[in-house]
Amino acid sequence: MMSLHRASPRQQRGLSLIELMLAASLGLVLMLGIGSLFSSGKQSFRLQDNLSRMQDNARFALDTLAHYIRQAGDLGCNHQATINRQVASIGDFHPSLRGYEHSNLPTTIYGNNELRPGDIAPQTDSLTISRMNSPQLPIIDSDGQYIRTQAHGFGDDIRRGRLLMISDCEQADIFAVSDADAALGLIEHAGLSKAYNDQARIAQLDYSTFYIRHTHGHYALMRRYLSIHGNQWQVRSETIAEGIQDMQILYGEDLDGNGERIRYVDANQANPARISAVRIHLLLRSSEAGLSAQPHSFWFNGELHVASDRYLYRTYSKTIHLRNRGLSS
Repeated sequence: MMSLHRASPRQQRGLSLIELMLAASLGLVLMLGIGSLFSSGKQSFRLQDNLSRMQDNARFALDTLAHYIRQAGDLGCNHQATINRQVASIGDFHPSLRGYEHSNLPTTIYGNNELRPGDIAPQTDSLTISRMNSPQLPIIDSDGQYIRTQAHGFGDDIRRGRLLMISDCEQADIFAVSDADAALGLIEHAGLSKAYNDQARIAQLDYSTFYIRHTHGHYALMRRYLSIHGNQWQVRSETIAEGIQDMQILYGEDLDGNGERIRYVDANQANPARISAVRIHLLLRSSEAGLSAQPHSFWFNGELHVASDRYLYRTYSKTIHLRNRGLSS
């Protein structure tokens, strides 16, 4: 028969006060360690996330600028062709790459629409580019009223009111479409300087201005461009990349005409006829504050700056060599 053993009262005692205090202390130390590890991990994640976004924004901004800059002055054939404006209110095509210091604004993009100092962040540069957009369609011929194209069904890019450029290796015309028939490949116009043959190309005309916007504490690289609404042209803006606080632009002048000696100067000193390269400097600021333990210093555009806040700052640069010389022709 099994016998039961009863513990004595002395054997049934619980934890002492010292043991409870020790266990509580060890638990508190453990919780503090876990909390510190979590906080450190969260701060590291915020830091890496902001750095990654800054790098992605800088890469996209510089690639976009490079795409437009390389096509500045593109006329489909000879970039030094004579340009005739059949639309009086449109700004000059040349120089096809125009840089502006903040003190040199406003600049007319289309008609009376101007980019004013209040539109852009203080002391930042801006850049206006004119080009013949892609795709460029071949034509069959033209007369005093119509242009016949080789591409039927050219779509929405060519319709009434659209601003186009037609160019061969000698001349180019900027004109507005009076009407268009995609099925027949016909483009009606109000007059051109000459009759063009099948050596010419036709495409949409593009005027774009890049600048830094600063509104309500937020910075961004913006593009202002021509767009059609109904049958009327309007100047609109779009955001290219957020977080870009400053843009400084230098223009490389080819001193000898062979690319061996290039001098970089600002827009006020640059001669458009000698520009062979453009150097872009961007300053980006993180979207979140408190990522830096203390304000830090950084170099931008050849100068040392000391931040007055705890945002992260990074600088990015790119040099773009031009494809189309003779930008002031």
